[in-house]
Amino acid sequence: MKFIDRLKECSFWDRSKMDILVLLILLIGMLIRIIGIADVPNALNCDEASAGYEAFSILNYGIDRNRK
Repeated sequence: MKFIDRLKECSFWDRSKMDILVLLILLIGMLIRIIGIADVPNALNCDEASAGYEAFSILNYGIDRNRK
């Protein structure tokens, strides 16, 4: 049975427990990111900038920098 089908069959109490679990996971993830924010570099790497330009070019013009 698919996950979505199982969610549709859940009672209200099961859904609220699942909502709380998802929120708890998100909060833990946010706390981990906030605590480690000082260790993250504060600038773009040339690889990241290149990937961003590729995405921008494909989105706006439909081709990458190699015209493919």
